[in-house]
Amino acid sequence: MEKPDIAIPRPTHCRLWDAPESFRTHRTLLRPVKTYEDDSHLRRLLLRCEECGQLYFYEFYETIDWVGGNDPQYRTLIPVVDEEGADRLNALDVVEILQYFPRLQSDWPKDADEPKVWWSGKGDA
Repeated sequence: MEKPDIAIPRPTHCRLWDAPESFRTHRTLLRPVKTYEDDSHLRRLLLRCEECGQLYFYEFYETIDWVGGNDPQYRTLIPVVDEEGADRLNALDVVEILQYFPRLQSDWPKDADEPKVWWSGKGDA
């Protein structure tokens, strides 16, 4: 499948750009604009930063750890120009959206005490 052309801006004016750890408290910083999917293991939303107005496509993805019960969790935040860009990202599967940079990642593997939060592609975007 060909990678869809979706404009991904560098949100240099957003607090998350210089302080990605703010993503841990995203519930107070980011507000929902549109809900695409709201399941216990997959959640997709269009969010807006309350401080600067930047739009983000958000995905929460959780895999089930049938043995230990400590389910790994992955959060992805991709800046978008508009709702149409978020709609186009929503049409992709959980692996395909990882083609887009820059994106803010929060990965919490089952053996970690806390999630690792970082911008993927920030330096070369």
